[in-house]
Amino acid sequence: WGGQPGYNAHATAILYELPPSDSFESLMKGLEENPDVLRFASQQRVYEAQLRLARARSVPDLSLGAGIRRNQGTRGQSFLLSLSVPLGTASRSKPFEREARAQLNQLPYEESATRAALSATLFDLHQQLQTAENNFTLLRGTAVPMAEQAAKQTEAGFNTGRFSLLDLNTAQKRLLEVRQHATATAAAYHQLFLEIERLTGHSLGRNANPTPYE
Repeated sequence: WGGQPGYNAHATAILYELPPSDSFESLMKGLEENPDVLRFASQQRVYEAQLRLARARSVPDLSLGAGIRRNQGTRGQSFLLSLSVPLGTASRSKPFEREARAQLNQLPYEESATRAALSATLFDLHQQLQTAENNFTLLRGTAVPMAEQAAKQTEAGFNTGRFSLLDLNTAQKRLLEVRQHATATAAAYHQLFLEIERLTGHSLGRNANPTPYE
């Protein structure tokens, strides 16, 4: 937790308060901030710099020299000018230039494939999120109240002798199973919600003061 010894930390979470999600169209805009997409912009600049460097290497480096030479025989002086041009510079740089150009040309296809994969993943997560929300609403709104009512009626009937202990245990077990299913569905919703936030790089809307279910 990064706190000092003796620091009292208190973590809270309201499992049954499902934060609302944005539409799929809005979530798609968030993919532009995904690190897997952003890296292509920086990678393109790297490849462009490598291509410029390879082109620069294809231009030979000229060496120019000048000086004065004294001739002892004639006791005179002469001015010397030298120029050297390295051979094969262009041919040696061609493979590097072709490699940099190939990487630069391949980059848009890699970016397109990454965007398609991220879009498919986001669509699948969004569909699962909606399914989890619908299931949770059905469980909390219908299944749990019906199981609670059945358990109460069975308990009342057991107290008056109309139902057996086996009937009571069965009704209570059924109620527990429905509640566990609702808890698991809510947990799955939160996990999917966090995964969508990670994928899009944005914090989606949350209720600042949620009200827990009793």
